Amino acid sequence: MHFISITSVSPLYKQVESLLITAFPETERRDLDLQRQYADGNQNFKVYAVYEGDVFVGFFTLWTFQSFSYVEHFAVSPSLRSKGYGTRILQYIKEIVKTPLLLEIEIPFDIQQKARQLFYEKNGFQTLDLAYFQPPYRSGDACLPMHLMMYGNQGGVADEKLKKSVTTWVQQMYAEVYRFTPCDEVEKAELN
Repeated sequence: MHFISITSVSPLYKQVESLLITAFPETERRDLDLQRQYADGNQNFKVYAVYEGDVFVGFFTLWTFQSFSYVEHFAVSPSLRSKGYGTRILQYIKEIVKTPLLLEIEIPFDIQQKARQLFYEKNGFQTLDLAYFQPPYRSGDACLPMHLMMYGNQGGVADEKLKKSVTTWVQQMYAEVYRFTPCDEVEKAELN
């Protein structure tokens, strides 16, 4: 497989954007213009197109910070799912990332969501025991309750130290990935 870091001007970007739109509901992805701006100019954000020969397999987006990394979106083309590509892509991500790796999944209620959680668990991720909400991508949207999963438990760090680190990482994600300040949302709720 080939993993190609791309920007929005790449001829490969159109396939990535198309899969992003079909794989994630609007509430789980940012405005496409802003997504392109991040792909073109945010030093912490990378978009990877994944190919097997000439066949588009899927994509992932990766945020890399000093003390952790975050997989924001990850999708395999529908016709290639359940053929081992997802595991191979995650293996590649785990090889290039040298810090703890976070990702979000829906709280599993249906069979597909439970299978997704099991897939990540089989690939070494663990669900973190903390309340987590994905901030809204668009003004006026609500926060979405999600599970936060992690790969790379920092070599057995004590739970309290890990919780403190994860809390700091989540605050950084909220600020830099989502441009979201929880205090602003609390103040808006109190005004209504």
